[in-house]
Amino acid sequence: MEVGAGARAGAGAETGAGAEAAAGGGGRGAGAGPGPPPAAVAPPDGPGVAGPAADAVARLLAGRLGWRALAAGAGVRQAWAHEFSQDDLWAPLLRAVYPPPPGAAPPTGGSRAAFAGAHREYGRYGDLYGRVARCWGRLESFLQAERAAGSRGAAAIWNSLRPGLDASEMSYAEELLGLELPPALRMMMRWHDGQKCRTDALLSPNLDEEVSALLSSGCLGSYSVYGHEVSLHLLAMSQLVHLTQIMRERQGLPPHLVVLAASWGLAKTLLLDCRDSGLYFVDQEGTLVPAIWSRGGARRKGRCGGRGGNACGGGLLAWLEAYTGALESGELGLEPEGRRPMETAEAPPRNSGISAFPRAGPRTSRAVTRGVEVTASALVLPELHRLAGTGGGDHEARDVWTISYSIRFRLLSESEQLAAGERRAIERCQLRTRHWVIRDEALEVINQVSGEAVVGDYPILVAGGKPFIYQSATSEKTARSFMEGFFNFVEGTIAHPEGPCFDVECARFELSLPEVLF
Repeated sequence: MEVGAGARAGAGAETGAGAEAAAGGGGRGAGAGPGPPPAAVAPPDGPGVAGPAADAVARLLAGRLGWRALAAGAGVRQAWAHEFSQDDLWAPLLRAVYPPPPGAAPPTGGSRAAFAGAHREYGRYGDLYGRVARCWGRLESFLQAERAAGSRGAAAIWNSLRPGLDASEMSYAEELLGLELPPALRMMMRWHDGQKCRTDALLSPNLDEEVSALLSSGCLGSYSVYGHEVSLHLLAMSQLVHLTQIMRERQGLPPHLVVLAASWGLAKTLLLDCRDSGLYFVDQEGTLVPAIWSRGGARRKGRCGGRGGNACGGGLLAWLEAYTGALESGELGLEPEGRRPMETAEAPPRNSGISAFPRAGPRTSRAVTRGVEVTASALVLPELHRLAGTGGGDHEARDVWTISYSIRFRLLSESEQLAAGERRAIERCQLRTRHWVIRDEALEVINQVSGEAVVGDYPILVAGGKPFIYQSATSEKTARSFMEGFFNFVEGTIAHPEGPCFDVECARFELSLPEVLF
């Protein structure tokens, strides 16, 4: 039966007559993947040709087929070639398989022709283009939702995304760099050519007004710890070329590496290995730290391209999928609102960037004591990684990781306190002291720290008022440890107490090395 034959050809797709016709009437080159859809063929006239009813059946079938079966089915019957090539059938397939980048002009030759062109360019890489498009789609959806909710920070990041490049512009960049860019990067840049930001601002050592705008506008995550300000910007191709050439001349950057992303003052840089799409941060000693961190085995010395290499996107696409997936799931989000240390209550709000501190998972915790909510979150800072020891003889050099933690205090509103079971609501309270306990992987205590205030501040919390947020850091030589503690508060203020002092719990959270570093 001819319908069955078309379905069987569709399942194989690579042997269908329609696929061969699309490839130019002959066999395809090795690794080229299934052929694109065939050119439209007008239905012939004369006896023996299927009538309108048969054409309607064919069209109904076509609407339920995938693109491979659609292409193969066109070769089963000449009349079907016309029905199976209609633009309204190929438009949804184009959006699903090879979605055009934002702002792209409508295809001039129709959706089927656009699909065929995209398949010739990207089909050899399987679903690589679709994976890149889904990553951008997740980031764009996150930013659009936050913009709609009134976030100025999300609007600033959205407005900074540049239009995509065409193939000739990327080929020119390859010529300037003297290397071939990985397919995943070329596809990323077809979608968006990085972000708008001046190169001299990224290189500037001075925190002037223009540079200050860069402290939260990076689309790849932001944080601030003890004046260490990071907001990772995806570079435009022209900046990628320029900064790569600078680092080659000044720092001896190997020719297979390019600078993919950077923060103000190059406080954090992300390098791409064009041989296998491996992704690396640069630590304070100039060592490459893999962004995809395999557990077990040689970590620091290993290359992070073990995700299938260039053909499968390597570490670059695995990292981007993990990052945008965390935005989609809510594990990452905008920086929470709240007063920062040494910031007055009247200080104007600053734009909230995308925080690299996780909001869920083992490196976070939440506890409420006497109406005071304490949330904690830990983040590994790969750019501050270093090695301890000489590494000579029997004493192998050990990784020392700087792990930052973000603590957020909030005094619940009076109604929330009573609903949580408190017999009496606290109107305001002030922090006095802190006490931290650090445990190893076996939960044995390895260190305890006590002191006044937090980063020099004694925050006052008001019921239902603005939270207080601070970040600090610790250095760890183990891949996994734990931190917990308590803060002592006084009801009212230290100067004018209105009740007794009380301890507020900070629940245990991990200081661990995740598989993917942001």
